Amino acid sequence: KRTAYRPTMTILGSREHYCVNQKARNAAMKGGNLGEECKSLLEASGRRKRGGFEEDEDETENDAPARSGGCGYSHGALKLAGKASRPGAEPLDIEDLVTLGQKTRGCPYFAAKHAHETAELVFCPYNYLLDPSVRAAMDVDVAGALVILDEAHNVEDTAREAASCDVHLHDLRAAAGAPLRALPIAQPQPPAEPHGQSGLPPRQFQRY
Repeated sequence: KRTAYRPTMTILGSREHYCVNQKARNAAMKGGNLGEECKSLLEASGRRKRGGFEEDEDETENDAPARSGGCGYSHGALKLAGKASRPGAEPLDIEDLVTLGQKTRGCPYFAAKHAHETAELVFCPYNYLLDPSVRAAMDVDVAGALVILDEAHNVEDTAREAASCDVHLHDLRAAAGAPLRALPIAQPQPPAEPHGQSGLPPRQFQRY
């Protein structure tokens, strides 16, 4: 913000950082999942999926009312993305985009996702690049991009976390109590005859 450099930019983040729908947040605080609540509201709004959302052709105004039970902020996501990432615009951090989304009734989460498709400068957490599942979910494509890792000493922990999984105790108990299946023991096979003696092609692989 202190320089004259004004590229088109965006900051990718989670719904936990960006969601401005209080109904979804309240449901998540009561034990629900914010991501699932968001998807339910989008479906109730009649959204077709294209990277998570799509504007209705007949409801493009930022103050368009939500359909019954839907999310009133998803309708303004594209316009919010256009305002936040237009060339020469003032750089916005997460808090700025959330504030602007509340004022314009546009979803900051989907606005950031949409803006990153054409942005020259994209900020995101480590796992958005290093975790294949997160990278796919956020449609992050680094082909031809210049990647700069800030505080790179934290990359090791992020990579380890991406390659790890959680195993619950009841799953281990179930596995321990499951009957063991006898596995067939591979028997050594005689070497294949040279090609031409048996009339058959040489065996490249042996099945067991």
